[in-house]
Amino acid sequence: VDPCAACPKACNAEGRCVECTSTDTRACSGTTPACGASETCVCSPTSCTDRGASLCGMDGACAPCAVDGDCAHLAETPECDHGMCAACTADNEARLCGGNSCNVRTGRCTSTPRGLSGPCVACEADSECMMGLTCAAAKAEFGGGSYCFRRLTSETDTCERPFLDAAEGTSLSGATVNYCRHRTATCDAYLRYSTQGEGERCTGTGAPDDSACGVGGACRRTGSGGVGSVNRCTYPCGSEDDCPVGFTCLSGAGTRYCAL
Repeated sequence: VDPCAACPKACNAEGRCVECTSTDTRACSGTTPACGASETCVCSPTSCTDRGASLCGMDGACAPCAVDGDCAHLAETPECDHGMCAACTADNEARLCGGNSCNVRTGRCTSTPRGLSGPCVACEADSECMMGLTCAAAKAEFGGGSYCFRRLTSETDTCERPFLDAAEGTSLSGATVNYCRHRTATCDAYLRYSTQGEGERCTGTGAPDDSACGVGGACRRTGSGGVGSVNRCTYPCGSEDDCPVGFTCLSGAGTRYCAL
């Protein structure tokens, strides 16, 4: 009679049923992917390859990291950040990422320089934004996305034209922030304001090509009185406070747009 026939997991050289052997680790997975000396499934110093459970604990199970050394065997994510192995953190990005930012959600350095992105520029970290700005969410009805917005620094600090929508949330680097975003335009449309748009397709006096002006933008003749000589990109407004300083919100039936 084969003594191993009734073994549900593995059978060792002595014919005893065990959880695993050095040559049969089929039962070992998850946080205990290796076979230990006692022929039970355990972790090993290099078998814990999950970023959230890289440490082989005293109980033989993989667990979250406590220090950077617990991530040393994960070449792409060698730093321990609050129990998660990461290539970088908000605190160490200057050391690990050179002049670029760290996307703390992925633990990876980005290709975006720190400190150069202005208002309404898309971002992946607070440090990408110019001084006084934070990387936070746009209005949900505009499709979301994260952009550099002015950060309010005190209870008496207020939003300024044209970014008048005061919001509270968590920045992409994990900070709780109060900030100012646009209330009538997507950042895509705001950044194309007064230009000929993508591919310089908003021009001339013919039929307007709104697609050149970004999501929510419009290609219109919006000079004095709404009869400018050529088309340019603009965006919807509720009042002149939604438009850049010095420009008005044109009156008229239907959707109103910022003048140029």
